[in-house]
Amino acid sequence: MELTDCFDDLIPLTSDGAFRVFSARGRVVIAGADPDASWCSARLDEVARAHAAIESPHVPRVDARGRAGAVEYVALACDAVTTLDELLRWSAATRQPPMPYGAAMGLPVVIGDAIASAHAKQICIGSFGARNVLFSSDGRPWVIGFGHDVVGSFGPDARAVRTGSHQAPEVGMGHAPTPPSDLYALDLFFRSMLPYVDLSPMARLAIAGRTDAFSEDAAKQWSEQQRRLTASLPSERYQAIDDVMRVYHGWWKTLGVVPDPAAYAALIAQMIATKHAISTLTVARDASWFRAPGAAAVDLGGRKALRGVLHALASARVRGPGEARAVEDLVVAGWPGERLVDRSGASRVYVAIATLRQLGLGELLQKKARGYLLDPDVPIALA
Repeated sequence: MELTDCFDDLIPLTSDGAFRVFSARGRVVIAGADPDASWCSARLDEVARAHAAIESPHVPRVDARGRAGAVEYVALACDAVTTLDELLRWSAATRQPPMPYGAAMGLPVVIGDAIASAHAKQICIGSFGARNVLFSSDGRPWVIGFGHDVVGSFGPDARAVRTGSHQAPEVGMGHAPTPPSDLYALDLFFRSMLPYVDLSPMARLAIAGRTDAFSEDAAKQWSEQQRRLTASLPSERYQAIDDVMRVYHGWWKTLGVVPDPAAYAALIAQMIATKHAISTLTVARDASWFRAPGAAAVDLGGRKALRGVLHALASARVRGPGEARAVEDLVVAGWPGERLVDRSGASRVYVAIATLRQLGLGELLQKKARGYLLDPDVPIALA
């Protein structure tokens, strides 16, 4: 049994490191990928316990803990379709405009709530980055990685986390995470988001250390808050997430900013829809239509053979990006039950491939020595 036998439409959200994270039609699946299976199993147990204990609308609960063949997994009840990391990369590559300040500050409010709920159960996250934040198609944010940071971990005995994940110095040295270490990592993460935010002029000056526009007392308070947020010694940092959120809310009030989580979710939903339309190949689950990135939908409803071939190619793309389907397999998919000699069947496949390319798949439909495949570098969605 494989993971694909347990879950429909596995779409990778992260595909490297000690764990793989997938979107799976209403669930997020975290699967062990490190060769040390016993270590993966223990870490997944920790993830399951943590996510089961935390009570927050932004932290997905455990749906299942199981095994598919040699692969152990945790399934979370979460309909996320993408990560903040993926959206930020796309936003930078396509030069999307920065997010309005008030809407963008909705994210710290959401994450702060999730962390407060975790700390209330004596659960810390240890490291944090843009891969820890997932989004549903409607922009609803989710936070994962409690128990063990499955999106930042490199495996047993690896203290370092991947680029883009933040952690306190003592955690990087192998010490157990604490609330103050979480707060250090979160503040670094929030600072890393600032290039994507349309900051007010006063905020830009303050972040650059220019507090001339503030009163002397306000400037001193700002400096002291900055020191405590980024202090190397845990004892000099803020000790509770509520303290940090009060600091943030104080800044926002001074700057005339109202954090708006609902507006943030709406903008994320719009971003997901735009990204999907211009960069994602969408294929109907029954292959009755497809839509290439930036193009109109193409109807294949009355073309059974083309539907069969496309369905086989799309299924292969979802299950194993980069894996080609052999011509013989495509013959069976397009003309099931028919007895065709090798040359006749292959000729039908070649015609079907050429037709699908002409209808709009173009260079998305690639040829390899073993057969044909859909471009593994272009995101795919089944609708």
